[in-house]
Amino acid sequence: MDGKTSKHLNKYMPTKKIKKQLRKKYEETPKITLDEWEEAMRGDHSYDDIDYLNKANAEVLDQLHYWENHKPSSWLGNWYRQIQIDKLKKKLHHYQPKDKK
Repeated sequence: MDGKTSKHLNKYMPTKKIKKQLRKKYEETPKITLDEWEEAMRGDHSYDDIDYLNKANAEVLDQLHYWENHKPSSWLGNWYRQIQIDKLKKKLHHYQPKDKK
């Protein structure tokens, strides 16, 4: 590389002082394990509960997907489509957390 290009690249490279600050900031941030992250994302739900809900809602979700992507031909078709979507959303099973005692 010629001198002009390397000077240009060095202009945007972090200096030792900045690298040291970044390293210090990285070392100070708390680290969590993958298990802790999954537990936090899942909340009170367990994978078994989520699988059960997906199986129970499979047919309704397929129909809902069809009606959401259906292109109505008129305002009457749009009205009927919206009624079908509302009916199907009422049929969905929702997660009910267990009462903690």
